Amino acid sequence: ARLLRQFRTESLVLSLVGGLAGVLIAQGGIRLIVAFAGSQIPDASQVRIDPTVLQFLLVVSVGTGLLFGLAPALLARTEADTAARQRGAGAAQGRLGNILVSLQVAIALIMLVGAGLMGRTIAKLSAVNPGFRADHLLTLEYRLPRSKYPNGAQQAQFHNEVASRVASLPGVVSAGMIRALPFSGNGGSVNVSFADRPAAPPGTPFLARSNTVSPTYFDTVGMPMLEGRSFTLDDSARSVPVAIVSRSFASRFWPRESAIGRQVRIEQDPMVTVVGIVPDTKYDSLTDSQLPQIYVPYSQAPFIFATLVARTKGDPLAYAQVIRGAIWSLDKDQPVWKIRTMESLIDSAMGDRRYLAFLLACFSTLALVLAAIGLYGVLAYVVSQRTAEFGIRMAMGGESKDMLVLIVRKGATLTAIGLFVGSAAALLLTRLLRNQIYGVDAADPVVYSIVCLLLLSVGILASAVPALRASRVDQLVALRHE
Repeated sequence: ARLLRQFRTESLVLSLVGGLAGVLIAQGGIRLIVAFAGSQIPDASQVRIDPTVLQFLLVVSVGTGLLFGLAPALLARTEADTAARQRGAGAAQGRLGNILVSLQVAIALIMLVGAGLMGRTIAKLSAVNPGFRADHLLTLEYRLPRSKYPNGAQQAQFHNEVASRVASLPGVVSAGMIRALPFSGNGGSVNVSFADRPAAPPGTPFLARSNTVSPTYFDTVGMPMLEGRSFTLDDSARSVPVAIVSRSFASRFWPRESAIGRQVRIEQDPMVTVVGIVPDTKYDSLTDSQLPQIYVPYSQAPFIFATLVARTKGDPLAYAQVIRGAIWSLDKDQPVWKIRTMESLIDSAMGDRRYLAFLLACFSTLALVLAAIGLYGVLAYVVSQRTAEFGIRMAMGGESKDMLVLIVRKGATLTAIGLFVGSAAALLLTRLLRNQIYGVDAADPVVYSIVCLLLLSVGILASAVPALRASRVDQLVALRHE
């Protein structure tokens, strides 16, 4: 009973101190997460450790201390026990330690594989071409009040004047307007029909993403004209309605013919004539499938909402104030909002994946550290339990390197078992990431190979200190150990 009370007291003190240290580390971790990915967390400034969570952690800490602190005590024997039973208890503890360490390695592998897959996903997404040049682009949005600009001609004229005035500013290369900017969350799909083909079957309409732009938009964002011409100021409300379509639009509806000169109807509007073809662009995310896109000019489809896109020579945000002033010079009461760079919008589109990759990296690093500590602890215990054996081995002619190899081999074996179990589990669990990963397979051999090599290296390094201690055992001290 006295031994149990001693074990219980020591274990509770250790577990409570560890729990307190964990809470302090968690508090710092929360601040790090909010600083790194606060934009992905609703009300990030209010994020803190919940009191209920603290109570739960207290119970976990006490429970862990009691369970794992008393387990060795229950395996202990009194002085009246035989040496065989003592050795049996030590062997049982050793086997339990081996199992736990291998499980730690397996968990670390699962976490690291998940982090690796998300890391490769971020790299793949960063290499995706959005269909335009995102560098040096400043964007801002505004909405014209209908009471002040009641008709379409006034709306189109204001948008064209904004683009013209901003383009003339020093340091601004060009400027254009678009109704629904890519990656802004605006816009949607519409039904389209054609003059040269039957209507779509009921329930399966022809869908496309419709947008309204100024004549200078395509040049500003760096979208080359693949065929035909761009919009001009001559495409007015009095001229023939025209449209520009994306490559996927043209290839889907006229796969073996030119789209130039074809007539398309958007919803119930009058027919428009296709005059140009441009590359496809990503809109909602970099993983978008290529939904066909069709563009019409502001002058022929006026709208009160607009997004200005300006290409600058330097940092786009440095021009925000002067560009906003140019708009106010046309209408001092016109509000503008959402002043952002195009690159930041694309980064935000990857925000969820970046946040998940960050969390997985944090937790996988923690799992890796715990696995290394666990492996070191088990091997240190093995060395302490086998000190006399090592002394006998060396007295019988064994060399220090033999002891070193023996311990390192045991560490590598425990790590290899964990790698085998963890790889099998990871192949099943990483399927849960299928909706998050992009351009990489859930069973990617590169990720698995790197993670296995990393864990094996960490396992060998964690084995090095106990192995060196075993190789330096003094024979006389070792023989008197028990």
